[in-house]
Amino acid sequence: MGKYVAAVLLNPEMSRNQDIFVSSFTCDYISIIELLERETGEKFVVFEETPEEQVQRGEKEQLVQMRSMLLDGRGVLDREGYVLWNDKFPDVKTRSLEEVVPDCHRELTAH
Repeated sequence: MGKYVAAVLLNPEMSRNQDIFVSSFTCDYISIIELLERETGEKFVVFEETPEEQVQRGEKEQLVQMRSMLLDGRGVLDREGYVLWNDKFPDVKTRSLEEVVPDCHRELTAH
C-alpha cells in the first residue's frame, strides 16, 4: 500500500478529492485455501454455507456480508460504482498471492 500512497502523492492532480481503491492482488477463497494447503502440507476441512445459513446459525449479519464481499472477490469492485485504480499507477509493482502466502506462513510459524 505504501507504494500506492507514494504514487498518489506524486500525482495530486489526478487523485485530488477522489476515493482511491487499490489492491495488491485479487483472488477467491478457494485459491487462498489451495495455496495454504500446499504451503502447510495440511488438508483443510471446508464447510460451505450460504450467507443466509451463517446468519441462521447465529453469525452477525454485518460480519457475514463483509466477509462475503472480501472472500468472493467483490470487495469494492461492485459496491457503489467504485473501481480499483491499479491501472492508473503502472509503475507500482505488486506482489502475487503466490508470493504473499508463503511469506505469511513463515512469519506466523517462526518462533
